[in-house]
Amino acid sequence: MTTVSLIMDVETLEKNNTGITYSVRAILGKGNFDDSFEILNNYDWWKDVKLLGFLENVGHYAYVGTMIVKESEENDRAIWLSPAMLSPYKFYQYFFRVLNSDVVRFLKVLTFLKLEGFI
Repeated sequence: MTTVSLIMDVETLEKNNTGITYSVRAILGKGNFDDSFEILNNYDWWKDVKLLGFLENVGHYAYVGTMIVKESEENDRAIWLSPAMLSPYKFYQYFFRVLNSDVVRFLKVLTFLKLEGFI
C-alpha cells in the first residue's frame, strides 16, 4: 500500500514544532526547561534549497529503487517518542525485539548513563 504525505498548513506545522520541542526539552532537560541547550528546526537549513539545485548537487547520489525499498521497509518500524503517535506497549515491543547485535548501539545512543563498566 502506498501512502502520500500531505502538505500541512502553517498552524499544524507550528503545533507539531511546539510539541516536538516540548518532548525533546523534557527528555534532554530531564524536566528542567532551561536554556542550557538549543533546539533547531530543519526548516532553517532547508528553506532556501530549491529542487533543481538540490538534484544537480546531490541527486546523482540517490538511487530511487533503493529509497523506495528502504521506505517501504521502514514505514512499519517507525518509532515515536510521543505516546499519541506510538503506544508505550509498541515502543517497549520495538526494543524488546531488537537484535542482540544492535543492543550496544542503542545503549550508546539512547542513554545518559556513563558507558564504562556495563558495555
